[in-house]
Amino acid sequence: LNKVKLIDASFIWTEAHSKRLKVKLTVQKEVYSGVILQQVFVVELVIHNFQCTNCHMVAADNTWRAVVQARQKVDHKRTFYLLEQLILKYKAHTQTVSVKEVPDGIDFYFLHKNHARKFQDFVLSSVPCRNKGASERVLSEDLNNNKANAKYTFSLEIVPICKDDIMCLHPRQYASQG
Repeated sequence: LNKVKLIDASFIWTEAHSKRLKVKLTVQKEVYSGVILQQVFVVELVIHNFQCTNCHMVAADNTWRAVVQARQKVDHKRTFYLLEQLILKYKAHTQTVSVKEVPDGIDFYFLHKNHARKFQDFVLSSVPCRNKGASERVLSEDLNNNKANAKYTFSLEIVPICKDDIMCLHPRQYASQG
């Protein structure tokens, strides 16, 4: 098309479910001095649906491989609001597949165990909490190839105090904490 001049382009109607587009093009080119050649032809485009592997896993049910469960047993959710702001500020949610609210906290779902570990480290460094442990549930295993398909759960318990709460500490404990 860089050597010819596009004169006209129009769509030709096709069935909606055929996943085909037909475009009628009219092009012109000067062949000799004063001699212009004009040609009309139809270009057919075929639409192929494609999803990357990660998008395909997200679209299917139960495809997450790791979950980070953050829990706090309090009546208010101020610490979770602070955590939400920190997650958005530092873009720690980029690898998250899904987020679900549960009665005492939030579950963060990931496609890979390493992404969940990284997120868990972020939460541990952002708010006062403790790591309650991790568990692994084997879904299937291939004994011939020594491969296992598992889901991982990482649990975090956020301390039941808020950023603006007042705490009374013993002087020795205060001195040891800095």
